[in-house]
Amino acid sequence: MQQISKFAILGLVLINVFIVSFAQLLLKIGSKSLDEGFKKLFSPCIFLGTFLYVISLVFWIYILSRTKLS
Repeated sequence: MQQISKFAILGLVLINVFIVSFAQLLLKIGSKSLDEGFKKLFSPCIFLGTFLYVISLVFWIYILSRTKLS
C-alpha cells in the first residue's frame, strides 16, 4: 500500500465532496419530477445522481486505502 501526501489526500477529499454535492443536486432536481409518476424515477437526473454516488463511494474507498486513519 503506497502512502500519498497529506495535500494530495486533501485534494482528493475535496474532489469527492464536490462529486457528492453534485449528485445530491441532481437527485433533488430529479425528485421534482417524481410527482408526475413512477416512470420518472428513471429520469436522467436521478440516474446520473445515483451513478455519481456510486463513483464517489469507489473514490472514497480508494482514498481510505491510501491514507492512515489515526
